[in-house]
Amino acid sequence: MFSRIDFQTTDECNLNCAFCYSKTDVRRPYSREIADSAMEFILKQPPLISNRSGRRIVSWGWMGGEPLLYWPQMKEFMEQWRAACPEVEFNFGMTSNMVLATPEVQQWCRINGVSIQCSFDGCRAVQEIQRGHFDEVEVNAKEFIRLNPRGGVRATITPDCAHLYPESVKYFVGLGFKAISGVPASCDGWTEAAIERYGAAIRQITNWWIEEMMKGRFIYLWHFRRAFAALWNPYRQKRRPCGAGTAMIGVDTAGNLWPCHRFCHAGMNETFKLGNLEIGITSNLPERIAAWDARGPYCAEACNECPAVNACGGPCMYVAASETGDLFQMSRRDWPFCQFNRLYWAEAMRAHAILNRRDCKTYLKQFGGHRCRR
Repeated sequence: MFSRIDFQTTDECNLNCAFCYSKTDVRRPYSREIADSAMEFILKQPPLISNRSGRRIVSWGWMGGEPLLYWPQMKEFMEQWRAACPEVEFNFGMTSNMVLATPEVQQWCRINGVSIQCSFDGCRAVQEIQRGHFDEVEVNAKEFIRLNPRGGVRATITPDCAHLYPESVKYFVGLGFKAISGVPASCDGWTEAAIERYGAAIRQITNWWIEEMMKGRFIYLWHFRRAFAALWNPYRQKRRPCGAGTAMIGVDTAGNLWPCHRFCHAGMNETFKLGNLEIGITSNLPERIAAWDARGPYCAEACNECPAVNACGGPCMYVAASETGDLFQMSRRDWPFCQFNRLYWAEAMRAHAILNRRDCKTYLKQFGGHRCRR
């Protein structure tokens, strides 16, 4: 049952990030016809009903490229579909590099319940190396925080800048962000030396975070999320919480259907295409993905002995498909992420031991409200 569409608004982008998974010479523009067809497709799916409102829920993510290159068209689309289907609870959102997320755009989104995932890589040194446009993005990020006091930021961490992540975390907190998702780029360059630099950075952040917690200041850190969930609720973990290919579906600018937005760039191997908007789902991949997910968080023999297994979502299907030609086969690019997950688990356990021993009320309140069973 698909309840979310990640819609590839355009392949065009106003930046040229070296780590981008969607790099291609093809730059397909936005199509209102394709967007309408995608909405009609999702509305034909079995409905997901809100327990709170009793209305049908449809989640729509504007992806790219950079969606805001087509802001007037996006705005018109959202207004017209909400007017046409008042019985549907539309959850619109977008991922933006924030260069074009002006105060006017953000204020409209805030008033109309459109969420923005703020994609901003960090302090000036990091942002200028990886994306550029630091000054414009910082201004727009400050407006984002003013409108969303509990808002979060997503930062891409590359091998070259991994050692600067602690500086970026403190910079984000200084701006007012309460949630920080630092996500390592799935790119070449994660050598053993780079992984060790990143490990040193994460350990430094853990030390800082422990002291912040003791002062009663809670900051959400993405890299601790699954580790603490597994620590407090060890039986509730599952493979890949993203829902790609089962609850979520990607639609590219040509109207093709894919497991998620990462598959939606031009030139992707059509073996992984689920179908298209004209004829619907023609592949058995959704059933195969659901069966794979049901196996639990084990994807290789080594997983049986890994202490972080219950805090791991398994390999990214897009990375696996791009590297090996098989959605379910671990690739060489997954190896660093195994190291990262073990690192996050070890640091979460260290933070837990210290904060539990110090009887940190902020920590206990945020993660379970009761003593851990371990």
